[in-house]
Amino acid sequence: MKRIIAVLVLACSAFMLFAAGPVSKEYSGKTVTLLIHPTLYKAAGGDSGIKKEFEERTGAKVEVVLAPSPEHIEKAMLDFFSHAGSFDVINFTGAELSKEICSNLLPLDSLIASSPEYDFNDIISGISAIGKYNGKQIAIGYRMTQVVSYYRKDLFEKAGIPIPTTWDEVYIAAKALTKDTNGDGKIDIYGFTAAGKAPDELAQAWLNAFYGYGGQIVQKDGRSGFNTSSGIKAANLWKKLYQEGIFPPDYFAWGRDDFINAMAQGRTAYGCFTASYYGNFFSGSITPEQIGCSPTPNGGVNRSNGWYLAINKDSKNSKLAWELIKDLTSKENQLREALQWANGPTRISTYQNSEFKKKWPHADVLIIAADNIVRDPTTKEIPRILEAITEEITYIMQNKKSTEQGMSDFSKRVDKLLGF
Repeated sequence: MKRIIAVLVLACSAFMLFAAGPVSKEYSGKTVTLLIHPTLYKAAGGDSGIKKEFEERTGAKVEVVLAPSPEHIEKAMLDFFSHAGSFDVINFTGAELSKEICSNLLPLDSLIASSPEYDFNDIISGISAIGKYNGKQIAIGYRMTQVVSYYRKDLFEKAGIPIPTTWDEVYIAAKALTKDTNGDGKIDIYGFTAAGKAPDELAQAWLNAFYGYGGQIVQKDGRSGFNTSSGIKAANLWKKLYQEGIFPPDYFAWGRDDFINAMAQGRTAYGCFTASYYGNFFSGSITPEQIGCSPTPNGGVNRSNGWYLAINKDSKNSKLAWELIKDLTSKENQLREALQWANGPTRISTYQNSEFKKKWPHADVLIIAADNIVRDPTTKEIPRILEAITEEITYIMQNKKSTEQGMSDFSKRVDKLLGF
């Protein structure tokens, strides 16, 4: 497999110069500045990868500024306030595309229209929708972290239980699969697990159920949408899962590695987590035949994040910046990065590629998940809203507040954050 991937990577590299098409020599000697997360830059091959190829093809220089979260936001906002245009291309997560940021980004619609060879429609529509603001495309999906359901096929088959397709079915299946297998009075298999670790893993996991029940963080009137039937259902679900011992007792300390280990060891039957965790299951004796993957309940609706590329509206090199975005998100480079790094491509053609499917046998599920992503509202208060979710849902789960009181208090906190 490694040899096949290596050959394909070399083929993609050789083909890229042709596929990208000729670029005017007007860019020779010009510089485009890219503000990007170090992990993303590494996935793009670093200094010897796409950057080098782009420079050779265009004659331009790419100046790279590496900044992890939240440093990249601070740098971008300072640049926006000063209107210096120091950064041409900036990467943001979907959750970071608040109105304060989006209003400082260049609409890309005319550039997309002038680039039919780029095949913008090959990017999954649900991903592109998150990159829209006021009806205009202001960011291009680069890498995705969609959420899917992972489950132990062997545990479901042994129990004769169908894979749940709704959140109500998740509760029924998880309750039946929670078992004390050796009769010592302790649970050995938990029917459902999700991250509950502070500061915001509980909130991110719970939002999948909230969105799945049709919830909206902000309603049309601009107020909180948590104290609604959707919010009540999602809160009651998490409360039952915890109070009835379907979640592990140390749920509030669970993070990514706990879920991976529990799934690999057969100590949990089902969970909704980031799709990119898949390869981490197989460090021990577990085989791909034991791990199943399906869309998240209620049609694959999931609260996901991902990385987007955008152009600073104060950029003095917007055409060159667009050329760089096209290269980073091209069909050829999306496939190459997916095979090397295997984390959330954004193009349909990548998921349909035979080599990608060998590595990710549930590629069709990943497309469904990517196409059903729910975008958080465009407000800078999202981090504080996540904090409020964590606190109030924890109170409800621990019976420190009734569901009704907790959701009422929760909505009042969020309304205050939203300016009401």
